[in-house]
Amino acid sequence: MGNINCCIDDKIKYDEKNKIYQINRLQDINLIKDNISQNSKEEYINNNNLNNGKYQLLSYDIEENTLFTYTIKIPIINSLKGLSELNLNSKLYLCGTPSISEDASSYLFQITFQTLNTKIMVSSQYGHFYPSLISINNNKIMCIGGKNQTQCELYDTIINHWSIIPELPEERYKCTLCFDFKNKFLYLFGGMNTKKNSININYIEKESILRINTKNSCFTSWERILVESKIENKLLTRISSASLFLDENNIILIGGENENGKILKNIIKYNLIDSSISLTGKYLDFPSKFINQSTIMNIKDEDNNNINYFFDSKNNIHNINKQQFLNNSENKEELKMNITN
Repeated sequence: MGNINCCIDDKIKYDEKNKIYQINRLQDINLIKDNISQNSKEEYINNNNLNNGKYQLLSYDIEENTLFTYTIKIPIINSLKGLSELNLNSKLYLCGTPSISEDASSYLFQITFQTLNTKIMVSSQYGHFYPSLISINNNKIMCIGGKNQTQCELYDTIINHWSIIPELPEERYKCTLCFDFKNKFLYLFGGMNTKKNSININYIEKESILRINTKNSCFTSWERILVESKIENKLLTRISSASLFLDENNIILIGGENENGKILKNIIKYNLIDSSISLTGKYLDFPSKFINQSTIMNIKDEDNNNINYFFDSKNNIHNINKQQFLNNSENKEELKMNITN
């Protein structure tokens, strides 16, 4: 199914409950118009003013199974390079710095879906190049590390204020985050250390899990959760996965990329009680990696099942039914998904 381009006017009405959003990145311009050749990309970008502060906002309508594309303008920057994104309270936040610099701070933009207006918020203290973002307590955003960065910060959307929180013990670029709303722990899986050696790519191969207690906004230091099994460590050695709290005791990590650059389609499970990692026996239809956690949307279907939707890095829409994981079936099965590129 091709993209449906819509003009922006005051008559657009958003069904915020049944839509998820994502900014289309310039490096994925072929996905906006999939029949465009490599040699024509620069011309296409120029013709559409995509290098002049204008970008594509993707809106996936779950009920209609349709991907809409809107044009929005983001001031100051002329590239989305270095910025990560997060959906929160009917707004899309973009955070990051377009360059890797110790002296830089990070931009923060707030895009309101109903009007498509972009607002410049207060900048963070540190520079975060493609940080990992996640929301906690429904009005706060944690900004974790980034490339060549271990500093972490917390943004309060209500008072428009940044606070410094405990630093990572090592770089965890492109890590996967998952927040336990019940116990107020943030879990961090995998990631990449670009400073470790001259190759500039060195994956975390042991002690892959970190967590931090955020209860009452009194952040403790990051705690290591040891994973001694080589097999289990191998499963966790990945970047750019999606994550989902399956139930109060289990987290699943979906797809991603391993240490050899292979894109994955397997889904693994982490048990919070005994810290074990295992394959679920369930898979995506095809290998996929994910930009960050910005594009998760939870919807209850007509049978009251929780269906979770994800944009992957190529703008495909995946949907996952939690009940598929919670039943006792041992049969391997492919997960259903909608493909909208």
